[in-house]
Amino acid sequence: MKRIPMLDWKLMNKRVFVRADLNTKLSGTSVPHSLKFKRLLPTLAYLKKAGAQITLATHIDRPTHFQPEFSTRQLTHFLNQEGFSCLYSTPESLSALLEHEHDIMLLENLRFYPEEETNSRNFAHKITQKCDYFVEDGFGVLARKETSHTPAAELFKPEKRSIGLLVAEELEHLQPVKKNPKQPYLVMVGGGKGEEKIKTLYHFLDKATHIALLPGLSELPEAYDFIQDAHKHSVTLLLPEDYVMIDDKKISIGTQTLKQWRPIILSMQTIIYNGLMGFISEPETTAMTHALFELFKQSEAEKIIIAGGDTTFAAQQWHIHGEKIFLSTGGGATLSYLAGQKLPGLKIVT
Repeated sequence: MKRIPMLDWKLMNKRVFVRADLNTKLSGTSVPHSLKFKRLLPTLAYLKKAGAQITLATHIDRPTHFQPEFSTRQLTHFLNQEGFSCLYSTPESLSALLEHEHDIMLLENLRFYPEEETNSRNFAHKITQKCDYFVEDGFGVLARKETSHTPAAELFKPEKRSIGLLVAEELEHLQPVKKNPKQPYLVMVGGGKGEEKIKTLYHFLDKATHIALLPGLSELPEAYDFIQDAHKHSVTLLLPEDYVMIDDKKISIGTQTLKQWRPIILSMQTIIYNGLMGFISEPETTAMTHALFELFKQSEAEKIIIAGGDTTFAAQQWHIHGEKIFLSTGGGATLSYLAGQKLPGLKIVT
């Protein structure tokens, strides 16, 4: 378990910059993908109780310019509902608004600003102005080299940087799997960002006993080279025998594949899953993912980690939970961490 310096700080009347990952799809008055939001609340509540004021920063989606549907202004409603007095600000208007009484100053979507992608020290100063401490609590974005992570953290002395309670919870569940996974060990990966995920899977070749390539990865040209390399290791590759198709696109494994994989899945001690099969907006397309998750619950596994936004949302909807199951707020970051890759945003605060 990583030490949490934040718990030792004297925070009365201090300002804390919190980098979160509230990259969530908004819909009316609800937060559909609310896992990240709920897991962040303990950090915010702790800071408030300790007497601190918070500058809260996040991104939503991947906009390249201002788009109202991705504005963080919409999140103020949910924070106010949770008992925080929340103000919204752009980085440009932050200086004047910091004089107002509030628990949380919520910054506009960081990805509206090109400087977020360029490691701009000036932008780091702008978004952290008047802050005394830095807290990194966005596990899902720790793999990214963005201004609000490393350059912003570097503005604070090492003893004034900390992980938050969300990141601490992630590490508590993921670190034992990273260091000493119980064997046999199955990694199942599909979905988007396939090329990036295949690069990460190479790092599992000397860790996992089984690797399953799901739709999104199994049909990529890069998968061929990975399969050839995997055969040189003592890894059992699971490749789909049949697919569920929509408009000539492979969206899921088929029933024959599930039948073949069933005894393997049931015998695993560790299972990592990332990449929803099907579309979250069309529940009928996710039937095979649901069936897999039900197998996970029946398996002999000591630890099951389900990662990724749409994937964990579906798991919540299907009530996939239990002592051995952990829903991770990260997707690619979770895979990278478990594979032993460095997370720049984590290294700077630990």
